[in-house]
Formats: sequence, structure tokens, C-alpha cells
Amino acid sequence: MKIINVLVLMCLCISASYAQQSPYEINGEVKNLPAKWVYVRVMKKNAEGKLYWPLIDSAKVDNGKFKLHKDTILQDPAWASALSYKDTISNKYVEFSFINPLKKDAEMGSKHGNFILENAKLKVTGEGALLRLTGSKETDYNMKYGLMFTPSLRGINKRIDSSQALSRDAEYQAAVVERKVTIRKYKDEFMTMVKENPSTWMAVLNVYQNAAAFDPEDLEAMVAVFDEGLMATAKGKALAKHIQQSKLLLQNKSFPDFNYVSSDNKKFQLNRLKGKNGTLVVFWASWCGPCRAEIPELKAFYQSYKTKGISLISISTDQNISDWKKALEKEKMPWPNLANLPGNAKEINARYNIQAIPAMFLLDKDNKIVLADPNDFDIVVKKTDELVRGI
Repeated sequence: MKIINVLVLMCLCISASYAQQSPYEINGEVKNLPAKWVYVRVMKKNAEGKLYWPLIDSAKVDNGKFKLHKDTILQDPAWASALSYKDTISNKYVEFSFINPLKKDAEMGSKHGNFILENAKLKVTGEGALLRLTGSKETDYNMKYGLMFTPSLRGINKRIDSSQALSRDAEYQAAVVERKVTIRKYKDEFMTMVKENPSTWMAVLNVYQNAAAFDPEDLEAMVAVFDEGLMATAKGKALAKHIQQSKLLLQNKSFPDFNYVSSDNKKFQLNRLKGKNGTLVVFWASWCGPCRAEIPELKAFYQSYKTKGISLISISTDQNISDWKKALEKEKMPWPNLANLPGNAKEINARYNIQAIPAMFLLDKDNKIVLADPNDFDIVVKKTDELVRGI
């Protein structure tokens, strides 16, 4: 708790090093550049949570040279920014691609179309497709690490279950050890990355994106490494808030109640919908491909457990009520479907630490958390069977 209190204080004021930053500046010197103008676009989300890339800056090109600059200090670096030009020969827009100095030409990731726009002096040099971007610490990090993803444990978990069912003790023990080693390796690699990048905003973003894979103590250990200025950025504040909220979403904790509406505008709380033996709460959205692909599996789950005292509830993180209702009409999910619309849909993400969907929580008969976003539906089924049997 002491670390979290310190984080909250950190987030109340930006450190001197961040407050004194200079605005971004991009100087280009590209040979044989067939362009009159260059443009900067940054990735953003609209009110409905959909991505778009608005134009934020442009500059004239004079004999291959250009300078992009604004006096505005960026609150956070702009991830997945793009630098482009309109080809005067083909009349088509072309996005600059940058060489990754850490990889060979044939390797995946040897070229990067996107860069991280940050409060720094960046330089673009080269000719044709052989361009280099220097001066961007955040882009250098991205070329080295990218976004690190949680390793899939589904195959290992299946081997654990099958070997246990067949009483193959040696195979079972080997699979259990493999699972522990995989998780430990992933966590060690992540902590090493954090220690090597204590002042890199992209490292904070990486931790935030993967926060669901770590318990609060792991996250606190990582955050303690970061510079105070990083934790004062919008993403740093979001990470600190996530850690605080995650302590309320641990196993055996009571699941935070809700008061959301159905498509016919009726309000429901958890106790009104919970099952006699347990409840599966699934977070999804109409625009989420993996969420829609998971629905047949959820329908099979519902048919298997609806008479065994297990309820299923879907909660949408949509921000457009029309899109949500259209998806409900098409998918025809026969269990309660709720949303916080037309209210503040972002409240759902904040309340339940939803960073990526689909996400799910399995609750027992008393609404206490049995599984918190396990990322493996086989485990959900196994634990649900245990709830039905009263184990």
C-alpha cells in the first residue's frame, strides 16, 4: 500500500525533467524525394473507441529538406505515428519506412512504417526506401522490443488436464514444470526490460498493456523502477490506477456490483442475474472480432450449464448504442446482455480493469471471484465444473 500511495503523490505533479521538455521537431534530409509536402499523422481513438489517424502537422519540402515543428508539448508520446508524402510522379500518398538497425534486411521487423512522436529532436535521413530515424528514444525502444505479449498457455494447460485425467504422472509433472518455467521466464524478461528502460514511456505502455498477466505486487515492483516523470504522464497515471483497482479484482474478492441496462432499457444488478452455483461475466464489444468469434463457444457453454445453476452475463464495452443493438440482433445470445449506454461506457473499463477484450470473470455462488480474466476458456470450463460439483 505504501508504494501505491507514493505513486498517487507522483501523479499529482509532473517532475521537473518532464515539465521542462521542448516540443517535438522533425528535421528531414531525404535525397531524391518526389514530394512538395510531408505530413504527420497520429493514431487516436474516437468517442466510440475506434481508431483513426488525423493529420496533425505538415511542412513544405525544399530539395529533399523539411522541418516539422509545433510549440505544443505532448502530454504523452504518440504511439504508431506516421510520416508520409504525396508522390509528385504517381500522385499517391506514400508512408515513410524506417530501417531497424538491430535487424538484418530479411528479418521480420527490419522496416518500420510507424514511429513514436515524442518531445525530442528527430532526424530523418537517407534515400528512397533506405531511411533512418534518429533522436527518438521511444522509437528505438519500439524497434528493439515492440509490444511484448503474454505467452499462450492453452496447449500446456491441455496437456496438464489430459495427463492428469489419464493418470500419467510423469507427463503431468513435466507439463506443470513447463508451465511454471514459461511464466517465470516471461516475468523475468519483462522485469529485465523494465530495469533497462526506467525512463522510457514505451516501457510503461508495455507494462500497462500486459498488466492483466501480473499480480499487483509484480506491477508495484516494476513501477518502482520507473522515473517519477513517467508515472506523471497520462499512461503512468492509468497504470497506477490499474494497480489500485486490480487489488479489488483478485481471487476470493467480491466482484464489484453493477447497475447496467439491457437493450430494452431495463436496469439489472448482479444479484438479480447471478446463478445458484456461479456466474460467468463476459466483457465484449460489437467491433471486437475475437469477441464475436467466441460467441459460438459461449453458446455451447450456456447450453451445458444453464440447468446446472450457472448464469452467463455479457457486458458490452461499446460506446455506440446502435452498434451494440445491431450486434445483439445478429448474434442472438440467449442470456442477459447489458451495457452502460447511452451513459459513460468507459466506466466499465475503469471499474473492471478491462484493457483487452474478450475478458471474463468466473464467480462463485456468493459473487466472489474464482477466475479473473484467465485468457484460457478450457480453465473456465474446468472451474465451472468444480463449482457445479461444489468442489
